[in-house]
Amino acid sequence: MWVPTSYSAAVLYLHPFPFVGEADLCDKPLAALAGEGTFKVGDGNFQAHRRITFRNCQSYRSMSALKVTHGYGTEPAEDIVFENIDIEGFGGRNPTAKWMDFYLLSDGPVNNVTVRNVNIRPERGFDATLKGKNDRFFYDDVTIEGIVIAGQPVHSLEDMRITNRNAYVRNLIVR
Repeated sequence: MWVPTSYSAAVLYLHPFPFVGEADLCDKPLAALAGEGTFKVGDGNFQAHRRITFRNCQSYRSMSALKVTHGYGTEPAEDIVFENIDIEGFGGRNPTAKWMDFYLLSDGPVNNVTVRNVNIRPERGFDATLKGKNDRFFYDDVTIEGIVIAGQPVHSLEDMRITNRNAYVRNLIVR
């Protein structure tokens, strides 16, 4: 499925309405040609976002291929899975583009996020983000495993280029 967009992949952008359910939101390749995020949860969390799975998907030249944000509202985002994702390039010429962009700006929880089996084929590398807000509002129970960058398996935050981070991530597992 091609989704040319100037903002986010519209069929997968879950703001501002809630999505709750056991569902694979993508089972065929999806390409974002431009814009903000390919597979994105949140930004406005005025209602809960729960049990969201992106599986067997492809992102092409997106600003942020995988994104979980909490910019507005206080409701939770939880039980989010990104699995078997192929990322080919991102961001065009934008120097802030990244393969993963997880951050909190508002007072709401993000719990139980899994990033598994992601293949990143960048044209060039940009650092990824994993940042909570403070000691009350943080990412909790995050698992990142099976990441391959430019054909090489990587097993540390540094090798995954997740360098834009802070101390407000609890129970982080990296394999």
